[in-house]
Amino acid sequence: MRRLLFGCVVVLAVTVLATFASRFVLGIVMQIGVLASFAYSYQLLFGCGGMLSFGHAVYFGLGAFAAAHVMNNAGVASIGFPAELVPIAGLATGLVAGIVFGYPSSRRTGTPLAMVTLGIGELVAACFLMFPAFFGGEAGISTDRAAFRGVFAASYGRPSTLLALVIVWAALLALAALWIARTPLGLLARAGRDNAERLAFLAHEPAAVRFRVMVLASTLAGGAGALSAMVYEIVAVESVGLTTSANVLLMTVVGGTASVVGPVVGAIVLTMMQTLLSQFTHAWAFYYGLLFIAVVLCAPSGLAGLAGELSETVARVGWRVAVASKWRVGLAFVALTLSGVAIIEALFSRGNLEWIATSPAVVVAAALSSGLGASLYLLHAQKGRIE
Repeated sequence: MRRLLFGCVVVLAVTVLATFASRFVLGIVMQIGVLASFAYSYQLLFGCGGMLSFGHAVYFGLGAFAAAHVMNNAGVASIGFPAELVPIAGLATGLVAGIVFGYPSSRRTGTPLAMVTLGIGELVAACFLMFPAFFGGEAGISTDRAAFRGVFAASYGRPSTLLALVIVWAALLALAALWIARTPLGLLARAGRDNAERLAFLAHEPAAVRFRVMVLASTLAGGAGALSAMVYEIVAVESVGLTTSANVLLMTVVGGTASVVGPVVGAIVLTMMQTLLSQFTHAWAFYYGLLFIAVVLCAPSGLAGLAGELSETVARVGWRVAVASKWRVGLAFVALTLSGVAIIEALFSRGNLEWIATSPAVVVAAALSSGLGASLYLLHAQKGRIE
């Protein structure tokens, strides 16, 4: 309860402060809200149910298309349908799509489930040329959120007004995912993830449990897609494509599949790399891939889980002892990061292998790599004394 209250206070504070920020900052905050709500739905599917899906963007994209059609429908606007309820169209579409596509997907687990979801994702993505009336063809569908009047605001055309609506809906979707994970169904999903055979012995069909979780996760993903349509006012086929499915997987793993704040951390990392880091280097996607690999290999609990482990260490032994035992690891990490950045930027800036041998950047990278080796040697030599 204390964590929930603290989270609500943080959300309220961010919303109030962001309303006074620039249009660029408002866009970043809303993008984080959309991606975080999408990642929470995937955390319910993958972190709780253990279902690795490569087609989760199907529900996100279909929810976005449904919301765009609702906002473009003059008849819906004429009856006074409030803008605050537009995400319900995405929720309903995600629910229906989850029932249709979730049943064949949840019949199996592991690799077969991943392959089926991948096929469904590619199938839906291929339909945008077959059904241009719904998907809008290659141009997608544009919409105008200002056409709908709201109950709490006359119009949500301005980003400063839309921010509160996006934050409230994103918080509701996130809380719903966290609540479902703690219900009996969520506990059964965890049991099926860890030992499906034992769950069957307890008179619970694992496939039925997976199907229910997938339907709920797809419903929440549809709501996140509707928020995306309201924020960007355009929906294209990329919304249902493999790239979007890969992004939500990366966000969930980087942030932490078992952490309460993991999806938010993953959404912040992806947004910062897409919007800020991309302004300084064209290799931002390469760095994001390296970060994902590093997290999987070195921090399976994600960045949020790693931060929690460090805080527990500090609380247990004190910050002085923690720093004394971890500074060598930190030194090795910094050396590895700087040397890797120098080499990558040299490759991306020149693209000439002959020039690399005499590049000052590579010389610096080599020196930093030597520092990394020395740090690792000191860490290995002092390991017994540290512990």
